[in-house]
Amino acid sequence: MNYGCDVSASFRNDGGFGNTVATFYLLSDDKSGYVTKCSVATPHADEGDSVTARCHADDQNLENYLRTGRYMHLDTRVSNNP
Repeated sequence: MNYGCDVSASFRNDGGFGNTVATFYLLSDDKSGYVTKCSVATPHADEGDSVTARCHADDQNLENYLRTGRYMHLDTRVSNNP
């Protein structure tokens, strides 16, 4: 059985130029740290436009955590990638 997790978020370019990376942190239920993360380059967006970034998190830490039946939180960060 595959315990991977698809995550996505939408972002709006409020001004600026360059490449950006979205990092999705899958946090433990008590938010004490992240179980796993995945990063993906965001699609190009002109100023004022919105885009959606998606990635698939799938590793042994995530599988082990999800087998416990506990829930997770998602924290998403966008950073410039010069």
